[in-house]
Amino acid sequence: MEIPLNALSHQDQDRQLSRRLAAITAQDPDFWAFRRNATRRHAHAYFRYPAMMVPQMQAALLDELCAIDSNISHVYDPFVGSGTVLTEAMLKGLNFSGCDINPLAVLLCRVKSGPFFIEALESRWRSLRSLIESDHGTSIEARFPGWSKWFSRGVAIRLSRIVRAIRTEEHLWSRRFFWIALGETVRLSSNSRTSTFKLHIRPRDEIESRSIDPLAVFEEIVGQNLERARQNAELLRAGGLLERGLYKGNVIVKHGSASRSDLTENASLADALITSPPYGDNVTTVPYGQHSYLPLQWIDLSDIDPTVDNAVLSSTHKIDSQSLGGSRHRALSSAPELCERSPTLALSLKALERMPRDRSNRVVAFWRDLDACLSPILNRLRPNAYMVWVVGSRRVGQLMVPMHQILSELLASRGVASVALLERRIPSKRMAIRNDIAETMSSEQVLVMRKGASDV
Repeated sequence: MEIPLNALSHQDQDRQLSRRLAAITAQDPDFWAFRRNATRRHAHAYFRYPAMMVPQMQAALLDELCAIDSNISHVYDPFVGSGTVLTEAMLKGLNFSGCDINPLAVLLCRVKSGPFFIEALESRWRSLRSLIESDHGTSIEARFPGWSKWFSRGVAIRLSRIVRAIRTEEHLWSRRFFWIALGETVRLSSNSRTSTFKLHIRPRDEIESRSIDPLAVFEEIVGQNLERARQNAELLRAGGLLERGLYKGNVIVKHGSASRSDLTENASLADALITSPPYGDNVTTVPYGQHSYLPLQWIDLSDIDPTVDNAVLSSTHKIDSQSLGGSRHRALSSAPELCERSPTLALSLKALERMPRDRSNRVVAFWRDLDACLSPILNRLRPNAYMVWVVGSRRVGQLMVPMHQILSELLASRGVASVALLERRIPSKRMAIRNDIAETMSSEQVLVMRKGASDV
């Protein structure tokens, strides 16, 4: 007679999960690449955020975890980014909590969590459009240092009219929805190239010959996002997950670093973790902060979260400098303790000794900061909770630093058990492909692990 999964020991559950994942890979070695099924639909497509995860992969991983552990009702993502895991967790009726250091990510996630008052949004959009069309003012709402480098005066004037109209919205949830559409409009109408996530000015002749109407762009994006919101609401409603436009589960997204234990005070413990942390310091891998800098200049930060300080926009690199590896001050002093718990990191740093000192400093700074997040993250999970870490190895100089091995060792030092390792090829994920330091990543690793029974 088959033993019910909830009656199995945790080690037996691990073996069951490992076998299920191995069977999927054996049947289709390219399954996890989702080459033919990686389209970003409904809420997943609100905004072009850097290095977004594949929704279909997160959905499949969630299915496998829930099939093995029927007690999963709350998913945690300490690096929420664009909210891919959040949206997929909601579609499965799960509670969700997460955080991010980037205010734009927090805004995007809060919009994705609802409310889903689609008819009200459509009504507000009609009023908003009338206000924009009747505004003939020429004052510019985002006068930050160097604004005229990134925006022509005509574009800035039209963006300002949108800003003023959004500020008239009575409800915060409505303003947030339109702020996201404005953020994407800013991204597309600025003088920064859209072929890279870094801030790079377009060639002068291209800027001078370029003709773009931000109002038309905004109108198109709002229309698309309204349809995407409607599709998302219909999926939730079909699953019996909406009540009067509100998601029945609990969703909490906070602004701040995953290393901060105070972000999770009085919060319930999560039953599973699915996340994809940065693969290296943002400056030399994916510059999430740079990508968000221009959109955030036009968005009222107080509408995102009261904790967001204007200082995050003091420079194009400020957000990235607050992220993992953003500060390299005395980083190498952390190396001995980290290397003691990760032999793979020790070998990587040994190989980097013949290269400029900055390379080792950069690597240690990143791992020092990520390691500082691990105990607070584990403390957010109930004992024996499953974890999925989607990671990628990056090159420093000509050396490949194996992130999955180092992360696995640092987690093992905290009593975390390894369950499975999946390899997925990246068919078209937009990484820092035009970065002269980091090369294009062609594959990712999926670490499936289980927290120990005792506190960290």
